Amino acid sequence: MYKRQLLGRVAARRPRDGYVISNPFGMAVLDVALMHALAQVATRTGAGRLLDLS
Repeated sequence: MYKRQLLGRVAARRPRDGYVISNPFGMAVLDVALMHALAQVATRTGAGRLLDLS
């Protein structure tokens, strides 16, 4: 569903409410840790979708 946005082919839609997680400081370790934690929660709760980006 969002493959084209994730690959940068079209602009992402901005939500009117809610949150967008952003880390503008280039702290890759924090990025990886945050995404790992989010993936664990999503797997445990059955939330989200697995995207094939190949």
